[in-house]
Amino acid sequence: MLDLSITHAGYFSKDNTEKDEAIEKEINEILHDKQAMLDLENPRRFIFSKWTLREGWDNPNVFQICKLRSSGSEISKLQEVGRGLRLPVNEYGNRVKDEQFYLNYFVDFTESDFVDKLVNEINQKSGAISIEVIPDKLSEIMIKKICELYETTVDELLEVLDSNNVVTRTNSFKAGGFDFIKQNYPRIFEGVNSNKVRKATDPKKKVVVRTEKYQELKDLWEKLNEKVILEYKFDNEAGFQTLFTEFLNAQKNNFTSDGINERISKIEIKDNRAVANEPESVHNRKTSNISIMKYSDFLKELSKILNINIKTLHQSIIDAGTDINKYLNQTTLRVVKQNFDHYLMANAIDKFSIEYKNVSNNIHPTKLTDEKGNVLKEISASDVGILFSDESVANSYLFEELYYDSDLEKTNIKSDIKEVIVFTKIPKNSIKIPVAGGKSYSPDFAYVLKFKDGEQKLNFIVETKDVNSKDGLREDEKFKIKHAEKFFDGKVKIEFETQFSNKKIVDLIKEISVNK
Repeated sequence: MLDLSITHAGYFSKDNTEKDEAIEKEINEILHDKQAMLDLENPRRFIFSKWTLREGWDNPNVFQICKLRSSGSEISKLQEVGRGLRLPVNEYGNRVKDEQFYLNYFVDFTESDFVDKLVNEINQKSGAISIEVIPDKLSEIMIKKICELYETTVDELLEVLDSNNVVTRTNSFKAGGFDFIKQNYPRIFEGVNSNKVRKATDPKKKVVVRTEKYQELKDLWEKLNEKVILEYKFDNEAGFQTLFTEFLNAQKNNFTSDGINERISKIEIKDNRAVANEPESVHNRKTSNISIMKYSDFLKELSKILNINIKTLHQSIIDAGTDINKYLNQTTLRVVKQNFDHYLMANAIDKFSIEYKNVSNNIHPTKLTDEKGNVLKEISASDVGILFSDESVANSYLFEELYYDSDLEKTNIKSDIKEVIVFTKIPKNSIKIPVAGGKSYSPDFAYVLKFKDGEQKLNFIVETKDVNSKDGLREDEKFKIKHAEKFFDGKVKIEFETQFSNKKIVDLIKEISVNK
């Protein structure tokens, strides 16, 4: 970050009347421009405010709230906490469901009693049904939630459960009964589970590493942790210009113009009162498009955020026949940046080629090793899964306890497979494969296999997707998987596969072993 000043903005009670242009821009962005605040390219990371948290301000991607003084009343404190308790969204405004987010709420000692009370109240009264603890029977709370969320009656539900051999006449679960509930009625487990909210002073859960198994994993782990950059392969600038021109042609309906609306109203006197009457005819309304930026400033800003030569941008706009003068504003800049990033991700490999190049020999520390490359004895349990089961893990698994994020992962971790020497769940945020458009991709499992009568080893990387087939994936997930396949292609004895819910890990491994 070259300019640290752009990472923060602040305003206090007097600022809403200030005429200073910089302050006014900050206020408008923070209070009114939600799209700008959610844009992942927005460098804003810190907001200083005296009254934002208590006036209905809504930003779903707030993860840290730090108070400089006590709020006073309990209602005010609850309002402040509520500003951060929103469901996070991505840059497209869609809910992010496959990641875990936490709100960190920092207060001084004067509010410690309030924090204790709030934590206990949320944990005790959340009403969420735990997906981790296997109950003996179908409770009234489960029945009520299923009926509400899936719009069915109690009789209809019990009939379905009875016909699928899920429960007894007393609603006790039969073998595999709770698994049927989790698979067919997953929405009843949404919410804050008991003990999910905790004080920072509470000890964090750890998972023990089977350090003796790490040596078998070491070569693969260090290969995965190599620092790489993504390189776009264009023969010349003209080739890239053609690509950007095609992008602009596809975007013509996505640009937004700023304008001034003119409305004609008549003042009429009725019952000795003046009344404004606006005719319904559209002919009495005029709209004039205006540009709020100079073309040269627009090009400079676009060049900066896209890292594209100004001459290339200018010529592409001309070649695309885009009347850009209608759209010279900040909104257009954000739309172009967001959509071009997605366009690069979608068309990488098919319309142009990419390569991954190593940029550093410095690998350690990693999520499994310290600065000297020594394996850690334990790591944070939340790095390998938010759910816990006291069931046994496979003998070849790197960790001693079963923490997981989906039933498919849980099954993998429990599976003892003779071809597997060692395998591990890849800790969160430890390996990020660069993806065209500035994003990244993280696989789930790393396996070291023996094949050809145990004489050779094979490294196997797996991405788990809890859907039946590739058709069930979002488009951006399909594009990211293509990048992962490219990343692992050609690496010495590393195979990459995507595992869907209808495919057992043992079958994938057997297929790999047979083909080698």
